[in-house]
Amino acid sequence: MTKKNLGILLIVFPVPLLIATLAAFAVFSFVIGSMASSGDVTNLAAMAAIVRVVLGFVGVIAVLGMLVGIPVGIYLVISANRGTIGSKRQDPKFASLSDEDFNFVTGASLGAFLSPFVWAIANGLYLDALLSLVPFYGIYEWIKLTVYGKRMSWETGKFATVAAFRKRQLIALIIGTLISVLGVASQVMDSGNKPATHADSPFASYLCTLSKDTDGDTLPDIFEGLAGTDKTKADTDGDGYSDAQELANGHQASPTILDKDVDGLPDLIESAFYGTRPSVADSDSDGVNDGAEVQAKTNPAGAGPAPDFLKKYLDGVAKTKLDAGC
Repeated sequence: MTKKNLGILLIVFPVPLLIATLAAFAVFSFVIGSMASSGDVTNLAAMAAIVRVVLGFVGVIAVLGMLVGIPVGIYLVISANRGTIGSKRQDPKFASLSDEDFNFVTGASLGAFLSPFVWAIANGLYLDALLSLVPFYGIYEWIKLTVYGKRMSWETGKFATVAAFRKRQLIALIIGTLISVLGVASQVMDSGNKPATHADSPFASYLCTLSKDTDGDTLPDIFEGLAGTDKTKADTDGDGYSDAQELANGHQASPTILDKDVDGLPDLIESAFYGTRPSVADSDSDGVNDGAEVQAKTNPAGAGPAPDFLKKYLDGVAKTKLDAGC
């Protein structure tokens, strides 16, 4: 592979890779949302975590490729271009230039690199200025103006002397630098004024789906599907207490809830939040069944007060919904 081709590859590859990664995030969020809505939650959390890590890693590679690969690629293309630029020496538009002026006129443009649109306007390359604003194609224009822009501008014949050309390059560079600095400063200030949430994350819709609570009883629909309560009714058994209240206090929230040992605690609650055994009514063998201990605010799995893992879980769900802007 030639130096020029390697440079082009380093310049071009990171951009579609980043676009593909963002598209994959969007598709994955949609798929996860569909699975969650349909009740298909088998291994959902584990799968989501794995895919999120993989896509995050690929995204980091793409961003590093843009930050490092693009400048290196441009350098390689410029280096390769220097090896073939000698043929221009015989062109009448360049023949009268000194070696120093020739190298300046045919060299890369920092001004075009920083602000291709402004630089192209300042140098009379109006069509290239417009094309630099076209999505995706503008990347090609940015690279072309950076590598070949000064030569293209000189070839238009609009500059009577090299001194005038140099002056125009300096003005364009100063204006482009100011615009770039102001743009970065504006982004930094805007980001500093935004609350620290995940609302702009590709995973925001996914997080909102996982924490969706149709009946407003603070229990996510996915949790209710696993626990055996009705996600469309805040009080599944109609006894005047919400499902969340009953589950947190060791009471049955639904006659169809899964409770193999009939101790008053749903199997899901036992295994996930209290550390008790779903198949044993009195997990710590103290003579009081697990449900009664939770009602009495004692620990059904051993000594000490009853753990509040369920409350912490529901608090975490509420924070997730707030952070994701649900």
